[in-house]
Amino acid sequence: MKFLILSEISELKLKNDENYIVFEKCHEDFYSKKINKSKLQIYNPNILRKIDKNKSFDFCDKIYEKILKDISIELNKLHDVTLSYKSWEIIFGNWLRYFIWTCYERYTSINKTINNIDIKEILIKKNNNFEFHSRDTDGIYYNSIDDEWNSNLYYKVLKYLNIKNLRIFPYDSIKKEDNKYITNKITFKNKILKSLLNIFKIINTENSAVVLNTYLPKFYEKLFEILLFQIPTYWDFGNINYKKYDYGMREKINLDYEKKTNIENFIRKNIKFFLPISTVESFEDIMEKSQNVGLPKNPKFIFTSNDYEHNEIFKFYVSKLSEKNKSNYYIGQHGVYFSDIRGDKLRSEFSTPNKFLTWGYSDSKKFIQSFNFATLGRKKYQNSKKKFKKFLITVMPMDYKIYPYSNMHYLEKGFSNVLDILKSSN
Repeated sequence: MKFLILSEISELKLKNDENYIVFEKCHEDFYSKKINKSKLQIYNPNILRKIDKNKSFDFCDKIYEKILKDISIELNKLHDVTLSYKSWEIIFGNWLRYFIWTCYERYTSINKTINNIDIKEILIKKNNNFEFHSRDTDGIYYNSIDDEWNSNLYYKVLKYLNIKNLRIFPYDSIKKEDNKYITNKITFKNKILKSLLNIFKIINTENSAVVLNTYLPKFYEKLFEILLFQIPTYWDFGNINYKKYDYGMREKINLDYEKKTNIENFIRKNIKFFLPISTVESFEDIMEKSQNVGLPKNPKFIFTSNDYEHNEIFKFYVSKLSEKNKSNYYIGQHGVYFSDIRGDKLRSEFSTPNKFLTWGYSDSKKFIQSFNFATLGRKKYQNSKKKFKKFLITVMPMDYKIYPYSNMHYLEKGFSNVLDILKSSN
């Protein structure tokens, strides 16, 4: 029999005559200092073949479609609005999709492990006062790699599955979250430029196009606005003062779920505790701010490659415009994420705009083949005649754990390959 460890538990004393299982390499590194490494095994049943990854995405997408419809109805009732299914997808579609993927991966990891391995005891940390929500929809990324958030999610899954053989360790403190809106530092030169562009904003009309963070170099982005016969503009969205978590307000959100134990019913039962503050407590404030931030009331079109996901005020603005169905909405590609993995095409940036501008890829009527915006006008440094003394190695970037399968082993394999290359080059 083996012990399954789901958290980083500093006070846990391991025995060399026992065998332990962890899901993550980081947990293996953490516990390998406490015990003979031969007694510690990484086991993750959600390392899948490509065909199984696609099946997991398809399965989660069916859950997504049903839950988005139902949660939209509940949020409309809560806020006394009548936003469409599409408007809610613009506001938090990707958050919902990532949340479902994340729950699916944690849920199936637990289920497959206890069904395939004789587990004597599950060791886990739990915070009795833990709050799962984030301020905005971006929070799902950071929560997915937070040990405390994952530990408490695992605990919820274990209780839902009625697993009894638990040894629970308490967290010392309550998870706290800075209530300030984080902004990037701006150089003095850019402050002057943005101040000037902000002044010019009043010259534009209510029908001016909204061109925002397109991934075009700034010069070409502003040149594009001039070619549209409008003054280049800088949009200042200001800060969001997020409200505090309101348990009573969330208790009014109720999705129907069956008694049958499965991942969809687990999500339906618990999602109200995970929803971002932006969709519940601060919804009215952000909606009001989005209508008074100075953006055109009836733009000829909207084009962004970034703010469709990372700007709450902008998303609320677009969601309201989509109700009128008058302005064309374009989203541009912002990274290399097209492949034959199904999940690459199951994102709100594909389903919500009128058209999606790619860097060349196209397998949909909605996709428009264009070019890599980020490289426009940039100097090419490649010179085949020049000899370089440096050797560039690239690996998979550090990723978030938001997929319906485990992907961290790819990163680990990449680093292992780098070490092999470096050793062979000496």
